[in-house]
Amino acid sequence: MSEITATQAPVPAKRARKPRKDKGVKRGAKAKATAKATAKAKTQAPTKTGAAQLKPNLDNYTRDTSVKTASGAPSIDVNDSVAQSLRGRDLGAVYEIAAKKVGESVAALRKRYGHLNPGMQRMNLGNRIRGSR
Repeated sequence: MSEITATQAPVPAKRARKPRKDKGVKRGAKAKATAKATAKAKTQAPTKTGAAQLKPNLDNYTRDTSVKTASGAPSIDVNDSVAQSLRGRDLGAVYEIAAKKVGESVAALRKRYGHLNPGMQRMNLGNRIRGSR
């Protein structure tokens, strides 16, 4: 190993950076496009956000008090012909109906949707039946 001799210059310490006045402001074409989009969005009429946007129109749904969900709440459906035909049936019967309509085996459908909770399985099978009409 070599020793540091007196003839070698010491390494200068790093200078402290001055804080930028426009800290957080992006520069470049992408930043300009983002700024334009933001300005345009501010001038447009406000849209519904949050819970107001997520509230469904419950007039279109039917509550079936004879069938309870896992939480004990009544089952709710969209009251179309598929929902009416599946109302009150157990999950096994829904799989059989879906297998006939979709043209797949019950085992294939169970393999695809079996990892979901029963309500999600029923919903997905109903949507597959609606899609096959």
